[in-house]
Amino acid sequence: MVLPPAASTPVLSSPMNAALASSALTLAPQAARLLHRLASTPVRATPAQQSPSPVKFVRGYADVLYSEGLENDVAFHRNVWGQGYTAFETHGSPGGKLMNAQGRMENARQVALREIAPRHQQLGTPASQPMVLLACKGGRSGAAQQLADVLRRPVYGYDNVIYVMRASFMKNLDTGAAFNIPLQRMPWWRRLPGAHSPSISMPGFEIASGRTYYPH
Repeated sequence: MVLPPAASTPVLSSPMNAALASSALTLAPQAARLLHRLASTPVRATPAQQSPSPVKFVRGYADVLYSEGLENDVAFHRNVWGQGYTAFETHGSPGGKLMNAQGRMENARQVALREIAPRHQQLGTPASQPMVLLACKGGRSGAAQQLADVLRRPVYGYDNVIYVMRASFMKNLDTGAAFNIPLQRMPWWRRLPGAHSPSISMPGFEIASGRTYYPH
């Protein structure tokens, strides 16, 4: 998970050229479909877990568990994008590790048991409700699958390095000027024909690709 350069302040509405405006309108339904793909069939209940780690900051909709400087490195979103999904925002490694609430990289299973499961239990989140893993290569590395297996719920994970807005800008879905769906770098062969980014503050980027992982 990487914070975009302009993530510290929201992008204010401003006039856009016709091509970029058209691109944003085209990609908005894709963002909605991405959320829709998180729908799932019921699975087994979440197992009992340990008490959650202390929370550094509670902003009403996101618990910031660890941060360095201005960055929110690890956070639990209770209602990401206002769409009824929980999300765990953290840094991921190619080997499937995730950053924990102490700022250390750890096996994804342990992070799920200690940082995520107790919060779902406190919220009473149904096991049929999927969650989002906002971590670089969280899907491809196997971390999302590990979370799904431990939590007994579907987990949406991303394939590549992703760029995420700060927790304070993830409260409601925004596919306009302050586009807050995770982004990934657009490959050169898509940039050459003039493909546009859905975000006016992140040219050369596109909606991050991912998939839903189900418990084994």
